[in-house]
Amino acid sequence: MVDVGNVLYRIEFQRTRTALQNLPGYNGREILFGVDDQDPLFIAADRGDVSVEAFRRGLRDQFGFSATDAELDRAWCAILMEPFAHAYQVELDLHLMYPKARMVLVSNISELHHRQAASFFEQGWRSNQLYLSYLMRHRKPDPESFLHVCSTEGVAPEQCILFDDSAANCRSANRLGIRTVQVTPGDPGLAFRAPTGA
Repeated sequence: MVDVGNVLYRIEFQRTRTALQNLPGYNGREILFGVDDQDPLFIAADRGDVSVEAFRRGLRDQFGFSATDAELDRAWCAILMEPFAHAYQVELDLHLMYPKARMVLVSNISELHHRQAASFFEQGWRSNQLYLSYLMRHRKPDPESFLHVCSTEGVAPEQCILFDDSAANCRSANRLGIRTVQVTPGDPGLAFRAPTGA
């Protein structure tokens, strides 16, 4: 299992926090948006618990924004930068290290973020390799997210390795018996680091 944000694709949470704070009507309420700590509305968007339209309404209700839909979408997607140069090499590296293993992408991602980064997911990754939180309705670090992937793939947690930049995600996976590699964002050699846990 390979995470996407800051493992294969460069993201910066502060970009979205700043972009939202600069929108018209912002009421000054704290915008909690980081790798391991997020506002419940943002978590709901990642889990697909709210539609895009309901998410925009929630942003306006909670933060006072008077921005247009397009302005809200641009600010929300400001987090997304570009794939790391090594992104597509990772699949080859992992196959060298684990020739019998299957690589799948497991991403906490909202529908709007997926729309914005669609070309990345469509280039080089087969659709059956993608586990996107808003579509599977489970979000890391919830154990159900990892168990959903294991069940769908027909493997036991002990047979899996998670490559993820989030300490919370790695701890949750470890508790299920999944070995983990906590990746430093942008690390091109992530496939060659020894997994820990279990």
